[in-house]
Amino acid sequence: MVHRIVTKRPKTGRYFSDEQLKGPDDGEAQHLIRAPHTFVITQGKSDRVERELCADVRKVMEPFTASKLKTKRKNTVKDFVAMAGFFHVTHMLVLSKTTGGKMFLRVMHLPRGPTLTFEIRSFTTAALVRKTLKKVVQMANRPMSGALLIQNNFLGPGMHFKLMSTMFQNMLPSININKVNLNNVKRCLLLNYNGERDVVEWRHYAIKVVPTGIAKAAKRLLDKKIPKLGNLTDISDFVDNPDASESEADELLAGTNRVICPEGVSARGNIPGKQSALKLYELGPRLTLKLVKIHSGLCEGTELYGQDNVIPELPQYQTKPEDIAPPPKKRKRPEKVKKTRTPQEKHAAKMQRRKERQALDARKQSQEGVTEQHTAENRPMKSRSTTAQQRVRGIPDGKAGSSAKRPTKRHRRI
Repeated sequence: MVHRIVTKRPKTGRYFSDEQLKGPDDGEAQHLIRAPHTFVITQGKSDRVERELCADVRKVMEPFTASKLKTKRKNTVKDFVAMAGFFHVTHMLVLSKTTGGKMFLRVMHLPRGPTLTFEIRSFTTAALVRKTLKKVVQMANRPMSGALLIQNNFLGPGMHFKLMSTMFQNMLPSININKVNLNNVKRCLLLNYNGERDVVEWRHYAIKVVPTGIAKAAKRLLDKKIPKLGNLTDISDFVDNPDASESEADELLAGTNRVICPEGVSARGNIPGKQSALKLYELGPRLTLKLVKIHSGLCEGTELYGQDNVIPELPQYQTKPEDIAPPPKKRKRPEKVKKTRTPQEKHAAKMQRRKERQALDARKQSQEGVTEQHTAENRPMKSRSTTAQQRVRGIPDGKAGSSAKRPTKRHRRI
């Protein structure tokens, strides 16, 4: 019987048993558990472009990352470190943006570091990269397999080159050359160090194997593309068309991207033992990174490499667990202090309020008397015509406007 962890039912969420939390018999393969997993998150105030870049970086790290991980502004690095062990997470990539507009990428090795801080000099999202390409390869068409890591020119002097290379190598799963399935290698992550600019260039490509020595028209048939044959009289006119030769780029790369197709590679038009060509199609995003700091711990510890006055020390973008401000609490109203008074003080206060009321009533009465006197002095005099009419009608003076009726015979004196 599965026992619940909590005694009271929470408002939201679900229950997990002790067996589910331990997960010894979950059936997951050991090579998947040992593979490096990553968290890619944003920290601080993030706009739409930064969130889009975060989603693109998650696609690069798939399938060993949380693609639909949701974060809140009150979440800290300490929260993700606490859950990293349960999900076998070994690395975390944090994107942050300062008020001045600079963006930084922190690559952390969990749970104790080190931490590499890069300044993002420039970047291009995957959507903008696809708009500039003539032929687009969608990410959805690539199978869910890890990307192949390719590093170039990480042989400079200094400890930080070796540390960068080791960190990037451990971020992606390793490949056993003797057991790898070439059909699963469909993507590659290229990291090139540009010594002139002192930056690391991040590129993401899709790998495709195409046959060589075939006319361009025949390649369309292999790609299941139906050509337009309405203006031709025979199929040979379409195949032997001299304009449908290989492109100039393919001719320039002839010999550099040619490989012998091994057995077991499933690609349309490729024959095992014959020459094939490797083509790369960019998927995005593009990043230009400059190494700024290296800390021995998790966003703290000894500074192994750094440049002064580069990262502004803003509280909202600090990632040290002990320096992160706690989430704002609800403002509480100050409690009212009850005053205790003696009976003598209460009686004195009561008599004071009575005197104030009497003084206020006397002031109102004096004001009303002055108002009545002023009204009587300014009252208009009655005209003689009105008094004469009252005498003729038998109405006494002062009752001209009253509603009294004339006396009837019953009320007349005899």
